[in-house]
Amino acid sequence: MLFQQFGRYPGLVATISTRHHGSMNIGNGQADASWENYAQFLQALEIDPWRVIRAKLVHGTGVCHAGEPEAGSTIVGVDGLITRRRKLFLAVTSGDCLPIFFLDPDSGTVGLAHAGWKGLIRGMARMMVHELKDVGIKPGRLSVGIGPAISASHYEVTPDWLEQNFSLRNRQGYATTVNGKTTFNLKGFAYNQLIDAGVNPSHIQVHGSCTYSDDRYFSFRREPHDPPQVMVSIIGWRS
Repeated sequence: MLFQQFGRYPGLVATISTRHHGSMNIGNGQADASWENYAQFLQALEIDPWRVIRAKLVHGTGVCHAGEPEAGSTIVGVDGLITRRRKLFLAVTSGDCLPIFFLDPDSGTVGLAHAGWKGLIRGMARMMVHELKDVGIKPGRLSVGIGPAISASHYEVTPDWLEQNFSLRNRQGYATTVNGKTTFNLKGFAYNQLIDAGVNPSHIQVHGSCTYSDDRYFSFRREPHDPPQVMVSIIGWRS
């Protein structure tokens, strides 16, 4: 289990693949090994592929509330998935971007988001909380895990990028410049979005692994590939 706080719920699956499982770029439309890798990963988890709902990412803030009609399908144009149904699983891919896992322990509702810088500046983490709130879930009751992603020390950006995407006020606490090198803390940015949306800080766990420095994971910044090599994150209830 990626997150200690999720381990108290028997039957809950919340995990991410590693380099060992191979690339999971199942949405690239190319005939590579990704689909075979994906099938083998699900088999190891004892998950039926026809019970998994995937997102075809666009680096935006679209969210789909999925149910039985969407089982086994790919939802195009969204970066977030939510389901109230047991025995359905949600899947998103990521490299250096953040996979964010959501659980409402009261209703059993789960959510999963892909959040890169483009999605985060548009409020992707906050949007997921709002979508959950719209179906009656209290943000303060949510348990949230921010999965393996690139760390601040390795996410180098340019001053022009900062100027174009963040006001001076909004970048404070996230952007750091040392010896002419500017970096940005995506995990911290997402963390504070969740808190601003009403999630209890004690209910948020940030995974310590950095995809750039930890070679158990793929990192586009470390090893650019076309198509990118990525992991797949999964959340759902076995029963």
